[in-house]
Amino acid sequence: MKAAILEQTTSLKKNKKPLKITEVAEPAVGDGDDVLVKVSVCGVCHTELDEIEGRILLPSFPVILGHQVVGVVAGQGRRCLLYTSDAADDLICVDFGGRRLIRQNKKMQDEET
Repeated sequence: MKAAILEQTTSLKKNKKPLKITEVAEPAVGDGDDVLVKVSVCGVCHTELDEIEGRILLPSFPVILGHQVVGVVAGQGRRCLLYTSDAADDLICVDFGGRRLIRQNKKMQDEET
């Protein structure tokens, strides 16, 4: 999969393209309660600008930035209690830090179109 990678902090005045589009390994879910989301779009806000310029310290580099995503459910851990097996391909929005998932199931999407 492709990801926008930040390899080090930098000044946006000096570096107009601080992110590098790179192929990375696809994540996998295990036995836990993770939900794997195939991202369709990802918003960039002031938080990412602060991370790029070093005002918010990141634990390590390289890092994939972005925290406001919309995509579809691509998998889930075996102990995931949020979704049932019919969640595959449901539209999902993940807020800052992944604390809240907002789901619109496929049946609802079909009825709205």
